[in-house]
Amino acid sequence: VRRSFPARVATPALAVGLILPLAACGQDTGPGASSSGAAEQGKTVTVTDARGSVEVPRSPQRVVAVDRVALDIMDYLGQEPVGVSQRVMPESLSKFSDKKYTDVGTQQELNFEEIAGLGPDLIVLGGRSATQYDEAKKIAPTLDITAAKGASTLDTLRTASTAIATVYGKEKQAA
Repeated sequence: VRRSFPARVATPALAVGLILPLAACGQDTGPGASSSGAAEQGKTVTVTDARGSVEVPRSPQRVVAVDRVALDIMDYLGQEPVGVSQRVMPESLSKFSDKKYTDVGTQQELNFEEIAGLGPDLIVLGGRSATQYDEAKKIAPTLDITAAKGASTLDTLRTASTAIATVYGKEKQAA
């Protein structure tokens, strides 16, 4: 049985459908962006992450997802990364331990040579990996979904879900 994103990530009190319905509240401010979910090469979308507004590719095809929450949201939205940090993978995300996904190092110590070799369109960091943001940004546009200081779990998951769903034009699916 495939459990929904909130049931796998949020605490039981938050898992009752509170997180993803709120993702539809995000607004797409990028030029030419739509909610079709189809890849739109050369188009961008502006989303809000832990560092403010960031312009990223719309519906990126080659994503390195280091943060576990980001990986879970992408999985829920049906998006496959090309690279992940495979160390200490929770059972709910164990499929990403497969060799078809490139291991990009630990969350604390990313292998930037490996990441660059993947030619990512987008890198998603958060929490432990966010300290490596400046280096990651040299390779590809980078989202930081780190929790804001003092933010509740609900607010953190809402912000991350909104940002990632907006990148893929899947705000309705996340609702």
